[in-house]
Amino acid sequence: KIFKYDWLHAVDLGVAADMLGQIFDFFIRTKGLAGTPGKTIAARCKDLWLDIQLWYKAQKVTDKLQNLTPALIRRSNQKWPKLRCSAAQARALVPYAAARAQQWLDATILEHRAIQTAAYHLNQCYLALSRDSIFWEEALAANSRKYALQIVALEAHELAREANEVARWRVKPKLHAFLELCSDGSQPSLFWTYRDEDWGGSASRFARRRGGLQNPKITSQNLLFRFRCKTAVPRIR
Repeated sequence: KIFKYDWLHAVDLGVAADMLGQIFDFFIRTKGLAGTPGKTIAARCKDLWLDIQLWYKAQKVTDKLQNLTPALIRRSNQKWPKLRCSAAQARALVPYAAARAQQWLDATILEHRAIQTAAYHLNQCYLALSRDSIFWEEALAANSRKYALQIVALEAHELAREANEVARWRVKPKLHAFLELCSDGSQPSLFWTYRDEDWGGSASRFARRRGGLQNPKITSQNLLFRFRCKTAVPRIR
């Protein structure tokens, strides 16, 4: 009742970042997709990045990636892909991945259909976090299990293929944390992360500068000034 998994670490930086890395890796390593027509991995990654930027503009996304390269999807020393991004950037890209999987992949191919289904159900989990979601508890429990089933199936499908093919789908321990978080009846949006880390993000936004001198004194003054502007003075009775 006291200690719970938080969504930011279990899902945003865990399950979602894994899925985004896996799907983006699939996009840039698969030839002939409509959205990534480039002839090389680097060219297809550039196609993907240009399309993401169009998505950002159309959806008015504020938490954006600054760039996308193959190394941000899969490091040279990584066996499995995982998108290197912040939690907010991952959240913003989950609906994008679901939309493009439906648009670019062929549902008549078993692996493609499993990817489409996995991306769809993870996005439904995020939609269930909204305050407008009426049956959020049932939606979280059902969609998290359906997502997990597809990832497990994709890993099993990959293991059955030739050993020299690129490794992509992997079931990690955070999938179990994700399932527990979505099935215990609590509302994850109420404990997205612990308070110290949440305040760290707020302080970072207050201190952000668009240009000019950068040093500890100026940055600290900027943080305190903006905090005073945005925070009401407490009333002591």
